[in-house]
Amino acid sequence: MEKGRTLVLYSDGVTESRDTERKMMGLKRWTAIVAGSGDLLAAVKDYMGDAEPTDDITIMEIKL
Repeated sequence: MEKGRTLVLYSDGVTESRDTERKMMGLKRWTAIVAGSGDLLAAVKDYMGDAEPTDDITIMEIKL
């Protein structure tokens, strides 16, 4: 990887997280969140709202 790039690793619990209407985030929405570069965990929590997590949510960013 080139210097200045970021590698994002995440568990399936991220893309399978659900909002209060039980709709999954999905890969397409998650990809858009990552492309927007911001606080990824906060974005997942915002999507979920008051819904309880159904799986682990693990995110690791490695910036070079």
